[in-house]
Amino acid sequence: MARPKTFDRSDVLTRAMEVFWDKGFEQTSIEDLVRTMGISRASLYDTFGSKDALMFEAMDCYVARMKQQFLDTLRQPGPARTVIEQVFLDFIESGITGDSRGCLVAKSALMTGRTNREIMDRVCAFMSLVEDSFHELVARGQRSGELPSGGDPRAIARFLVNALQGLSITGCARAQPDTLRDVVAITLSVLG
Repeated sequence: MARPKTFDRSDVLTRAMEVFWDKGFEQTSIEDLVRTMGISRASLYDTFGSKDALMFEAMDCYVARMKQQFLDTLRQPGPARTVIEQVFLDFIESGITGDSRGCLVAKSALMTGRTNREIMDRVCAFMSLVEDSFHELVARGQRSGELPSGGDPRAIARFLVNALQGLSITGCARAQPDTLRDVVAITLSVLG
């Protein structure tokens, strides 16, 4: 008869996410995971199946958190430019006062380098979600006349996603807050 689990799945998943975030998928060993998660190797495999499955679930956990935090901001009412600026400033603030490791999704894309298709599928899905949200916001601003209508809202959304991911990487290099704010100011100038 199997012993009942004596750990909180959500808690150990968060710990695994932290390890992947710090070390990346390729550099994280099973030993790193069991030590940080505080569970046995058998419990890891019994609960999550494999290191790959654990990483996928950890990324899904991260994306769910980011959707809540980031996409809620993007979908709030108000002038499009103000909302977009707030997204970028919140992103900077979270790196300054909170987590300076950058975006787990961006880091996963860089570290796996297209070698793990399922991780890249998750990266692409999240970036598409962010792009679609920026697109809706830019299009709304153009329709209302707040933003100039000359630019393609999809292309602008793609630029904003790219800028946000670049900001994440720059933030990981421990750039000064003023440097990051300069990047945001130039990024926003694209909106007109």
